[in-house]
Amino acid sequence: MLCAAVQPASKSGAFFSDPDYVIVPAKGVRLARIKGTPYLFVPERQNLFGVGPQVERLWPLIERGIGVEELAEEADAIGYDAQAILDDLPEIGAIDFISVGKSPARITSRTNISICGVGLGIHFTGDRAHRMLRGLFSHLETQVPAQKHIIVTEHENGVGIARSGEDSHEFSWTEAGPGLKSAITELALRATEGVTLHVATLHRDGEALLIVGPPGAGKSTLSVTLASHGFDLLGDDLAALQSDGTVRAIPLPITLKDGAWPILAHLHPDLQEDVGFVRHDQMCVQYLPLVSSADPQPLRVRCAVVLNRETNAPAQLEPLGEDSFIATIVEGAWSNDLRMTSEDFDALAACADGLDFVKLTYSDLDDGVARINEVWAQTGPNRKDLI
Repeated sequence: MLCAAVQPASKSGAFFSDPDYVIVPAKGVRLARIKGTPYLFVPERQNLFGVGPQVERLWPLIERGIGVEELAEEADAIGYDAQAILDDLPEIGAIDFISVGKSPARITSRTNISICGVGLGIHFTGDRAHRMLRGLFSHLETQVPAQKHIIVTEHENGVGIARSGEDSHEFSWTEAGPGLKSAITELALRATEGVTLHVATLHRDGEALLIVGPPGAGKSTLSVTLASHGFDLLGDDLAALQSDGTVRAIPLPITLKDGAWPILAHLHPDLQEDVGFVRHDQMCVQYLPLVSSADPQPLRVRCAVVLNRETNAPAQLEPLGEDSFIATIVEGAWSNDLRMTSEDFDALAACADGLDFVKLTYSDLDDGVARINEVWAQTGPNRKDLI
């Protein structure tokens, strides 16, 4: 039997809850009207439950995540007793409380973001962590209901970061930014089908420019500078390769190492004033929220530039064979099953077949920007020889 018989939501004893607890739907729970009657489907119980119009009206708020105290106010506004929801819906397994491990967390603030098509709720138990971390992902904020939740638990020496229902990982205050970005990046990667490329993605004239480079090549610094020279920066680190060979940037905040701060201070003065975070590799970094859309669209790639940064080297372009380009791209790529499938190769081949790729050796940032603009112009509608 696929689903048990329809049951009404039963009454149980009062479900004790703190006003700072946050209510969200249990995993996979859906609400739908059938012949004018609202029903909740609870996958964990394989059951349908008939609910009243008041629950139906409040359900969109529960989908976004709502505090117990807020729920009481919203229910009171429509003449309904919130305690009835707190009695009935936990009993049938339709709602959960945001929790660390098995203990509900007292949430003081929260925000929803959307990344890679996934709504993600970020919940804070203290004001310091909220002030420090929320701005990093402000460009991703949305009203889309959250399917997954992360809790940032504040304590004297730092924060704990956990997915709801799981134990937290502890970070010092200086590690908090990288810790939260890592947790969000992991969820984004898990939500991405196929291959994820380790590239910066910039947009201009309806097409994409990919910047590829090993750590220390200046990929993020160059990308931020290009964003002030006619390009839109969609992401400085990851892009999802689509089945047709287009790419969709993953819009995580820009990561800038401390060596880039004085170089980019004329574009972003706060880089000189703000205190950085420390990553697991002991690099000191700051994050910049993106300016562009939180939901970049797939773009055809016009050209890709592989960086080779050398001290005192004049800026020069060299042709790059398709075998060298593909080897470079694959080396930094990632997929959920840690291997490239035949379909992944088809997508990569379609991407590589439709673009031009060059190697840029450079030292001076302005010279690098100038040469990339040359490449962009040469690969446009009035195509010329690249070198």
